[in-house]
Formats: sequence, C-alpha cells, structure tokens
Amino acid sequence: MIRAENVSKVFKNGFKAVDGVSLEVAQGDVFGFLGPNGAGKTTTMRVMTGIYRPTAGTVIIDGKDIQKDAQTVKHVIGVLPESSGYYEWMTGSQYLQYFGQLFGVVDDGLTLRVSSLMRTLGLAGKEN
Repeated sequence: MIRAENVSKVFKNGFKAVDGVSLEVAQGDVFGFLGPNGAGKTTTMRVMTGIYRPTAGTVIIDGKDIQKDAQTVKHVIGVLPESSGYYEWMTGSQYLQYFGQLFGVVDDGLTLRVSSLMRTLGLAGKEN
C-alpha cells in the first residue's frame, strides 16, 4: 500500500531533514513514526503525502507515484497531523469545502458531500 524508496529531503538552506528513508507498509497495517525532535518524522510524512517534493527517492501509495499522480493519491489517503492546523476564522462547513476544493473536488455536489460528512461525523446542525 505504501512504499518509500531512498527518500531524501534537503531544504534550500542546505539542511538535510530526511536522508535515504526506505519503508514498506502493507494494506491494513498500522504504522507510526517515533523518534526525537528533529529526526525527520514530520518532513517524511509531508513528503509521503505530497505536501513536500522529495529531493531524491520515490513514494508509491496504492500503486501510484505521489509525484506523478498526486491528485489521485490524495483521494485515497488521510492524514491526522499532530497539531490541529485549522483556520479558526472558518466554520466547520467552510473548512471542509475549502479542503475539498484544494484537493480538486469542484463538482456541483461538493455542498452535498460536506453535508453528508457532517452528518456522518455527528455534526449535523453544528456546521457553523
């Protein structure tokens, strides 16, 4: 399901945050990153989810290369970051619509999809 091969990330200032990480996670497995601050956990996750482009290496998720087919990959993954990262000036409904559009969900049914998700999460009536 997830395969990373020799993934590295070097930032413009020359800082090497990730150096040759390789791993494989089978479908249905649960995998976590543990390590001290500055070990590259967050950067690795950002590369694996397409937020950052790797300096070297490849990430394959569900048979798709995260760099070559990022939009498709983003439709099959979900990420729960360590910090909330939400925009406090947005309502719950606005937040879901914003990220839906960001990930390419621009069809006429976006509002219906957001409403359905709010119901599924038990937040119907609390959208604002």
